[in-house]
Amino acid sequence: IWDASPGKPLYHLDAPHNGPVYGIEFTPVGDRYLLATAGGDGLARVWEWLPGEVAVKPVQSFGPVLADARALRDVRFSLDGRRLLTVGDGGAASLWQLGRDEPLARLVDPGAETVNHLCCAISDDGLTAALGGADKRARLFSLAPERLAAEANPPIALLEGHADQIDSVAFLPQEEPFDGFPLPVRVLTASRDRSARAWDAVTGREVLSLRKHSLGLTAVDAAQFPVEDEAGGATVVLTAGLDGRLILWPAGP
Repeated sequence: IWDASPGKPLYHLDAPHNGPVYGIEFTPVGDRYLLATAGGDGLARVWEWLPGEVAVKPVQSFGPVLADARALRDVRFSLDGRRLLTVGDGGAASLWQLGRDEPLARLVDPGAETVNHLCCAISDDGLTAALGGADKRARLFSLAPERLAAEANPPIALLEGHADQIDSVAFLPQEEPFDGFPLPVRVLTASRDRSARAWDAVTGREVLSLRKHSLGLTAVDAAQFPVEDEAGGATVVLTAGLDGRLILWPAGP
């Protein structure tokens, strides 16, 4: 854990997993600061950062769900910090509730039960999960209570069009309704095919392709910033690639 201003380390969390750590996520929850790790041992672990004590304490471990403990590649908190999404090799994809030992649900595509999931994200409203795969596809799952309680919860959309694996997914920040009508939810994907793409989360249709990197992309994210005299602020997308470049893109109001 680093102090970002002087760029100095504050705390070392040594060997949080039995093997490599592939994914991390940091989130404030009320007056607490939680971080999650995803490891090659098939476990996800949640920790609490105690800034006053400059210490980290374990909170809970999740998994493994699959018998052979496949590696977990990514982990994401819901916006309220109460749920955790984990994805990994061999079709590992589970939604967890902090404080419970068993997953709320497993997210399984009946046509690709063993696909290696490389990345994940949860929408701001907590109702949709996006999973990016080694099979060049992203899958959207509903996290609505009635879908989680159903015996089967197949993907609600399959995002196809990339020519290589998807290493990162994100949701554009959700806008306030316009004239009483909700605006469409957009999903972002970043692929080793040197492109990032935006998709309509309802139809699964590609709406935009971003191509300026000379090598494959490794990450994509989006944020909204306040702008004077502009309602809702401005949304920007940031991409990172194997070419060593970071590119900031305007995403429109």
